[in-house]
Amino acid sequence: LEPSRVLAIVNRTSNDGNPKSKGGFYEIIAFAPRALKTNIMERMAYDLLNIALNEDGMTPDITQGGAMVFCRDIRALFGLDGKKKDEINLPPLVMRLFDVIDFMSSDCKVFGEIKMAICGLVHGGEPLHMHSFTQDGTLQDEASLMIRAKGYSWMYLDDVVSVLNRRKE
Repeated sequence: LEPSRVLAIVNRTSNDGNPKSKGGFYEIIAFAPRALKTNIMERMAYDLLNIALNEDGMTPDITQGGAMVFCRDIRALFGLDGKKKDEINLPPLVMRLFDVIDFMSSDCKVFGEIKMAICGLVHGGEPLHMHSFTQDGTLQDEASLMIRAKGYSWMYLDDVVSVLNRRKE
């Protein structure tokens, strides 16, 4: 079965039952499908993050158009249409994946602002290196706060550095 089909089945199963009857039997029978759904989502997110962050060295360059297709496909795979309200109860790893793909596919203006600000912190050009940030804890904190201020609260600084180094305009 395709991962999206399995996720849809588990999603449907975890939503069956009577949600108004809190506690007791309903909570017991609802636990297993929810745990299974979370586990499947985390495993899928882990593998997709490896692709998005080029952990295996197979995706050296990113274009905005390609990133937008990747983002759309991942959201479809998880059965989400891109609305923030759909993401409220997702596991943290999935939220991190969504932050990464949203950043990868962000418009040129937002992406350029973040790139200029992060590069400005280390007074350097490309490529960025994480050791430039880890040598100075204050610098690392400042960069992380800048990323959070742009709305990417689940993404790590090394995620940002990876995407910044690989996205081509």
